[in-house]
Amino acid sequence: MANVKLDNIKKSFGSVNVLKGIELDIKHGEFVVLLGPSGCGKSTLLRIIAGLEDQSSGSILIDDEIVDVMPPAKRGIAMVFQSYALYPHLTVAGNWGLGLKQAGEKTAEIERRTNEAARILDLHDLLDRKPSELSGGQRQRVAIGRAIVRKPDVFLFDEPLSNLDAALRSQVRVELARLHKDLKTTMIYVTHDQVEAMTLADRIVVMHDGIIQQVGTPRELYETPASLFVAGFIGSPKMNRIEGTSDGKNINLGKAGSVPLPAGQTVTGKVTLGLRPAGLRAVNAGSNACLEGTIILNEYLGRESYLHVELTDGSQIVVEVDTETRLESGEKIFLEVDPLAINLFDTASGARL
Repeated sequence: MANVKLDNIKKSFGSVNVLKGIELDIKHGEFVVLLGPSGCGKSTLLRIIAGLEDQSSGSILIDDEIVDVMPPAKRGIAMVFQSYALYPHLTVAGNWGLGLKQAGEKTAEIERRTNEAARILDLHDLLDRKPSELSGGQRQRVAIGRAIVRKPDVFLFDEPLSNLDAALRSQVRVELARLHKDLKTTMIYVTHDQVEAMTLADRIVVMHDGIIQQVGTPRELYETPASLFVAGFIGSPKMNRIEGTSDGKNINLGKAGSVPLPAGQTVTGKVTLGLRPAGLRAVNAGSNACLEGTIILNEYLGRESYLHVELTDGSQIVVEVDTETRLESGEKIFLEVDPLAINLFDTASGARL
């Protein structure tokens, strides 16, 4: 295991600033996911940690040792890429053993590590097969096994599941979670898929435009997003956002309605109200209804339904209801807001209030 520290990492390609001062401490044995949209700098940051890319400034420390000038092979890391990058003419065992042979390991040690990786990944019966004889999920496990046999201090994963179909992604996700639990090794994982991030990470690092927006556990990011960007990126369906004006007691949403401020909040001025779909409840007209609208779609998903609602001001929100709630497109709906579900953001800066 190893701790990883990123000290003010910056990276520019010509006049384009890709990373703008990344500060991050990753603990021994932690599973950290770098999450963000395409172009946010997450893969570039991973390649810099691996030594495949040079930073413009700043330092990388692994176990408190600066590794900026170390070649990738000396950093104690192993990387699993988006493409499997397996040698087609070699068997599974051959793919795993090649790098160890080149490093001068003895045959007995290579065999021991190969058998250990096969046990961890449940690939004993496939060691003599070539990549063309394997499924996509099996090939990805072989790619992971190639990293395991190196006994690294830090595993790096660059969107390793993006080439798999939905069913295989779910299966390999479970295997990665089990792998981390078994190996207890530091893992840094890049993805743009929030489901992968939420299910795998001890902590998630949300990135946007070369800047860290927020670092926290999946629960922290979901329940208390630090900005409108994080609020919109974490959660599916994403958080509803409605602009309004607070007078210190209520949030006036214009024609859409009015929502009382939560206890203890005294903010005034322009705000953006953030509400998860589960933070709204369908009620009868005239009760505790804060919002009114018309259902434009009832999205039935088995255990729950998502109502797509157009409010009276023309804005649209999503409401989560149980499947016993029988509401159809075109019907009027009245909504009560759970005060504990209210998130308030500064409309101009997007920062959480």
